[in-house]
Amino acid sequence: MEDIITDWLSGECSADEKNRLDAWIKESPENKEYFIQRREVWFSSMISEEKERFEPLRAFSKFLMKKNVLPRRPTRRHRWIRIAAGFVAVAFVTGLLLSPILFRQKSVIPDTLSFVTQRGSRTSLKLPDGTQVWLNSESELRYSTEYGKTERRVELKGEAYFNVRHDDDVPFFVNSGEITVTDLGTIFTVTNYDDEGTLSTSLIEGSIAFQIEGDISSQELMPGHTVTYDKSKGTSKITQNTTDATGSWIRGEYVFVDEPLASITRKLERGFNVNIDIEDEDLCQLRFNGHFNDSITNAGDILETLSVTGRFHIETKGEGYAIRR
Repeated sequence: MEDIITDWLSGECSADEKNRLDAWIKESPENKEYFIQRREVWFSSMISEEKERFEPLRAFSKFLMKKNVLPRRPTRRHRWIRIAAGFVAVAFVTGLLLSPILFRQKSVIPDTLSFVTQRGSRTSLKLPDGTQVWLNSESELRYSTEYGKTERRVELKGEAYFNVRHDDDVPFFVNSGEITVTDLGTIFTVTNYDDEGTLSTSLIEGSIAFQIEGDISSQELMPGHTVTYDKSKGTSKITQNTTDATGSWIRGEYVFVDEPLASITRKLERGFNVNIDIEDEDLCQLRFNGHFNDSITNAGDILETLSVTGRFHIETKGEGYAIRR
């Protein structure tokens, strides 16, 4: 299977090998995670230490040499492979070599790349300029293959944590629903799930400007502050963060500060890929505090701990949980 993955990365995977690879990935979460890691190494290799942003042939050839696919002293046959690798790299950059397992070209525009995380998973990736992005579960990040030439613009659904490589000459933007965030040298988060009534951006370090759809002017956000936009009311407010809850999910932590039970269960459903039913609507607005690490606990353990307050009871329901009075 290792040879087949290498063939897939180098563009030499046959239809039969592709079918075998698809089946192997579906066999277990471990297989899928291993394939994702190998793909991310390949993708990250597109960003060289010399900032070769727009030289995919050289970056991709470097990757193949690291994986011993290409020898450093090419024979006639391997010179052909090197040329083929160049076409593969260019095909990747133009969005023509995207696996439906991990990438989806959802836009009608043929040069848009899309990265999607499923429920119960998180991932990290580097953009072509070296900007680091962490994607929370059930999230999607899209950007054009023209990214970085005149501007750096990404579109987000769900939740992401950005550590932006600042460049005064090439601005960085995040479009998410009704908010556009502009980097001014920054570490920040953006949260915008379709099933949430609000979207927000929190500044951890540096400076960002944000603009609400329909507004002419933008506002700057200070470190340690969050702007929250109410989707139904069309209003926004800025609050100061008093804890380290912002971005805690990239550390594998769940931090709740005076948070409604309905919001907590949505996070647990996404993070652990389980279904949680609150059978009494009056329980939805109960508020809790807590700090949990998902490496030593699961959704059931977290709910069981919160239920010790005596405010609700938890029972298993199929492969998920039911919350009752």
